[in-house]
Amino acid sequence: APKTPTPTETDKKPAQAGGSKTPDTAAPQQPAKAQAKPTTSDTNKTQTQPAASDPNKKTTYLVTVKTGSALGAGTDANVFITLNGDKQKIARHQLEKPESKRNPYERNSKDDFKFNEVDVGQLKTVILEHDNSAASSGWFVDFVEVTYNGTTTKFPVDRWLDVEEDDKQISLELEPNKKPGSKKTKGGKDAPKTQGGVQYDVTVTTAKKRGAGTDANVYLSIFGDKDKIERSHLKETVNSSMNLFESGSVDRFSINGVDVGKIQTIRIAHDGTGMGAGWYLDSVEVRHVSRNEISKFPVDRWLDAGEGDKKISLDLEPDKKPGQGKSDDDTSDEENEGNIEDEKVNFDEKQQHKA
Repeated sequence: APKTPTPTETDKKPAQAGGSKTPDTAAPQQPAKAQAKPTTSDTNKTQTQPAASDPNKKTTYLVTVKTGSALGAGTDANVFITLNGDKQKIARHQLEKPESKRNPYERNSKDDFKFNEVDVGQLKTVILEHDNSAASSGWFVDFVEVTYNGTTTKFPVDRWLDVEEDDKQISLELEPNKKPGSKKTKGGKDAPKTQGGVQYDVTVTTAKKRGAGTDANVYLSIFGDKDKIERSHLKETVNSSMNLFESGSVDRFSINGVDVGKIQTIRIAHDGTGMGAGWYLDSVEVRHVSRNEISKFPVDRWLDAGEGDKKISLDLEPDKKPGQGKSDDDTSDEENEGNIEDEKVNFDEKQQHKA
């Protein structure tokens, strides 16, 4: 009789065992929860996929520059590289601080530079240049390598970039696996320069005022004491801007052509096409890259067939501001007509003198 509670405890065990049916009936819910987890994971994957195709994502570039072992091969000038791809362009990126933290471009040295920029796509050409800014600027380059997206492209050079050596160029456009070669003949005499032998950087600043921009086609001619470059169409900027010559904009272009010598005048013109052809031009600047010579041409006036003297073409001299064709005061029409005739006579005289 005293052991009666023992069977009661035994009876409770079946009760607990019977109670285990409750989780058995709940067991079918567990697979449902297991299915919910992949769903959440799939959602997370879907959320992360757009980030991988972000068009604004930067690409890491490694540029390796090998300086030659010739006597005096190193340079203290500032060095720049332009990457031209089939999709985009990286214009005039300065190769300033190497990964080694040491002084770059020493004789027989190899320098690595890393930077993040837009993906140019397939690399077509590079432009390697220095600004000739130091006492020891002449530079002998062995090669350049560009690595990005797991691919390395080599550009052999094996020549001087020096205003005192060979063809005197300090800017070279290079193609993959193609040696540019020196333009010095075997006899030691300089070969004639080609049409693409000299690079000019052109900066055009449109005034920041209402209606100052133009949709017309713009052309530039450069006249020097040795030669001339006529009517270059300024249509593609170095950074591939879509809208050119907008109010307050600064547009930069690169022109390759003959060495005109010392720049005497330039001619800036547009063709008057487009709905908004009238143009208020602030200034033009031309830089002879290999000599780092800069010529500045202030303008500060309209080139507009419907304003002032109605000119859409101007001959400009360095550091000399032309007459303002559009009058801002109450000058009479008769007086304006007299000024226009005087300017036409002067322009004709200049043309006869040039001829």
